[in-house]
Amino acid sequence: MDNAKQGVRRGKFIINGDEIAQIFKPVLKEIIKLVRGQIAATSRDVKAILLVGGFGESVYLRESLRTALGSDIEILVPANSWTAVVRGALMKGLARTNPSLNQLQVHSRRARKHYGSEWSIAYDSNIHSRSRRRWSNYHGSYRITVMHWYIKKGEPVREEETTSFHYHSHNLVSEGPPQRFSVPIAASLDPENTGAPMYWSDGVKELVKLKTDLSFIPEESIDRRTGEDGEPYYSCSYDVEMTNYSASTKYQMVYKGIRYNSVEAEYI
Repeated sequence: MDNAKQGVRRGKFIINGDEIAQIFKPVLKEIIKLVRGQIAATSRDVKAILLVGGFGESVYLRESLRTALGSDIEILVPANSWTAVVRGALMKGLARTNPSLNQLQVHSRRARKHYGSEWSIAYDSNIHSRSRRRWSNYHGSYRITVMHWYIKKGEPVREEETTSFHYHSHNLVSEGPPQRFSVPIAASLDPENTGAPMYWSDGVKELVKLKTDLSFIPEESIDRRTGEDGEPYYSCSYDVEMTNYSASTKYQMVYKGIRYNSVEAEYI
């Protein structure tokens, strides 16, 4: 139906070039910010940027990057770049089913963000915020919850390499044995490359949450320790394993040698 006020005539809605440019402007702004972040994260001089995928064929994108980054960095579009993502996925799939076809391997790449979780450490008045500290009856001292970054933005990431991180949990025996563990895995884009934040702030987002049910574990098999306050505590030590793959990252919780349900998140 025609609508002159809405610009619909003969069943068609006409958009001019300037209007299309305004639609894509926020997208281009975000792409330029991400590219600048990657350039800043590398320790080498960047001479060229390769654009692949369907959007990489856009002249508007190429010219916008040239304007934003200057003439020192060349913007290149390889031949058949619009099929690069599909061809890469196909090559990866063929290599897994037939290793003899795997002629090219990516041994490592750079992390796009900071990835980690929170943990509790001893409070240091020279480093930490006083308002965030809390008293621990078990330790008999002040503790503070900070971010424990498994890997930081720009660091090399090796495919199918598993890294383990150790954690402790203490619960009063009088409150009953622990029923479950829950560990949120977080990421920080750090677009201005100011460094990995110390605390869970506005720039830190939850990716996934590791959940482990311990209700079936016999109470007598859980370790006990006496706290600095003289009270008995359940003391649980566990590990979070992180394994990087080409298209995702797997996180898994390990308690007393038993691997519990894993979760997968975005590739690093």
